[in-house]
Amino acid sequence: MTTGQSPCRNRRAVTASAPGCVVQAETPQVQPVDSQQQA
Repeated sequence: MTTGQSPCRNRRAVTASAPGCVVQAETPQVQPVDSQQQA
């Protein structure tokens, strides 16, 4: 993963532990935690 691209536009949300966003290695799209729970 490149440092230039930060998930959820936040540098702190680099890890999947971020409360606002989840980083998915399989999918290039960063989905919010709410969508993750529904799926």
